[in-house]
Amino acid sequence: MEVNADGYVTLKLTASWLAMRLDFVGILIIAGTGALCIEVWGLRRDKGSLAVASAIPPPYIARPQATHCTRPHLAPVHTPQGGLDPSLAGLALLYALELTRYLKQCTNMASQSESNLTSVERIMEVWTRGWCGC
Repeated sequence: MEVNADGYVTLKLTASWLAMRLDFVGILIIAGTGALCIEVWGLRRDKGSLAVASAIPPPYIARPQATHCTRPHLAPVHTPQGGLDPSLAGLALLYALELTRYLKQCTNMASQSESNLTSVERIMEVWTRGWCGC
């Protein structure tokens, strides 16, 4: 009984170690994606100067909407120098999050199928050799 419990504890410890490592890889992927989004925004915004680009706020003008609302809403004005579209940056971060989730899921499925195949190999060995191991 104690040998079985030792194996189970070892299995859980290795699974948690692997999950921690995969979380670390996911953090690196998400941080890299965020840094690239900021760098692309800075390069396209001011053509090379990230410090100046972060100091310039996006221009807003008041545009009335053609709905029943009477007060004007602030809408962003697209400047000619461009910049990274926030929706594309959000999409890139979303794909980075999904990539890390799929990485964990695929690793979990691969380790689970390997342990299941080990059980099948043991059954086949007992089947071919017999119960006594002769």
